[in-house]
Amino acid sequence: MPPRFPYFDSPTPPTSDLHLHGTFIDFPTPTSLRIRLDTEVTISPSGTMTSISPPGREFWAHHSIPFPPTNHSRIFLPGFIDTHLHAPQYPQLATKTDLPLMEWLETYTFPLEARFADPEFAEKVWERLVKRLLRNGTTGAVMFASKHVEATKRLAGTCGRFGLRAAIGKVCSDRNVPEGYMETREESLRGTEEFVKWCKETFKSAEGEEEGLVVPVVTPRFIPTCTPELLRGLSAIAKKHSTRIQTHAAESLDEILLVQSLHPIHQRDISLLTRHHLLTPRTILAHCCHLTDPEAKILGQLGTSIASCPTSNLLFAQAVLPVRRFQERFNVNIALGTDIAGGHSISMLSAIRQAGLVSRVHGFRMMSEHDRSVRIPEMHEEEQYDRLAREGEVVDWVRALYMATTGGAVAAGWEKVGVFEVGMRWDAVEVDLGWDEGEAGEKENVVAVEEEEEEENGRVDEVVEKLERWWSGMGGRRV
Repeated sequence: MPPRFPYFDSPTPPTSDLHLHGTFIDFPTPTSLRIRLDTEVTISPSGTMTSISPPGREFWAHHSIPFPPTNHSRIFLPGFIDTHLHAPQYPQLATKTDLPLMEWLETYTFPLEARFADPEFAEKVWERLVKRLLRNGTTGAVMFASKHVEATKRLAGTCGRFGLRAAIGKVCSDRNVPEGYMETREESLRGTEEFVKWCKETFKSAEGEEEGLVVPVVTPRFIPTCTPELLRGLSAIAKKHSTRIQTHAAESLDEILLVQSLHPIHQRDISLLTRHHLLTPRTILAHCCHLTDPEAKILGQLGTSIASCPTSNLLFAQAVLPVRRFQERFNVNIALGTDIAGGHSISMLSAIRQAGLVSRVHGFRMMSEHDRSVRIPEMHEEEQYDRLAREGEVVDWVRALYMATTGGAVAAGWEKVGVFEVGMRWDAVEVDLGWDEGEAGEKENVVAVEEEEEEENGRVDEVVEKLERWWSGMGGRRV
């Protein structure tokens, strides 16, 4: 395995230290960003940051500070971490979003995923997917593969070959999928354990690392397609091998109704996942936009993370995850995902922008009279139909970038990425904030503060302003 070193375009590992000079920005908390101007970062051949100098030149900024313009454009950010995507759905990206979730799966998605029984077809798709993720600034991804063990192994191999940090799971289902995509409980458990063992052996940890570049994830698709016996078996595998877990929860109204019909006693995803010991500090739950407050409290207490997918939440759930409410009231870690192909863009920057946009939508679809058939236990009616109206839910650009970097690293269990610190891995992207596509790629320099004593503070403020404009889609580009 070549060392992890995503900054280099060449697949050949470097043999000497790399010294980068510039502005380095990261997001250690949801409400602040750290700016290091005129800083040099030294990176070892294995991809670890060994020094950051001068170490004392840090500026902590909040989105409420004023923004007088000066002159500073090119910066380094932590690489984006996509915490929820379906790799085999990549061929239908940006198409076929015209049906409700369960019908969409039956009509389009399951037949497409069944094609990954052909390893050669799978490998062609995986290479295109991984290259495009990297081109879009995604340096880490948590992925659902297909049900096929060989295709899942090849996805892991492709990520390793191109240097994409990844957590990958063979998808498991033993009911409510088409016959051509069905597997028995025994087949699903056997295939999962085979992949987990193979992945751990193939991607052994480098010196000083606890695990390899690619790690396995136990992956029950979601409650409607997994029997209780399968869920119990997958939980046992995750515990035995100390692996991560990923699945979906409280995604859409038709999914909630189906779960209630299948499980009339426990009724809810969170109750069932808790019952089968699938909620852990290493679990990522996608969507969760129809969670109750008591359910969110459980996630916060257990350390389970949510992968918010703002685009697909609107397309299929017609709902908005109350990000700040769950973060601030229940201490739930929330990251971001593109949800390929429920989401229509592979770009994490698109997800970052959408996170801010959809947070302005005040209301759940389930608040309407039409949806009162959906039973939500432990929630008073006034809470169910008015909770977002009572609290501000705006996700600003700083919080959104935190979710795409530091929050993603926490969710994925990658302790060595997400921020710039000595000893951390160099998973990063370079962004040119001075690039304006309206000027055909020419850099546009704004007037600098001329007074020498004001120059440094002015540069910090300008970096913050340009970063926000880049988030909003006004100029800038990933280099």
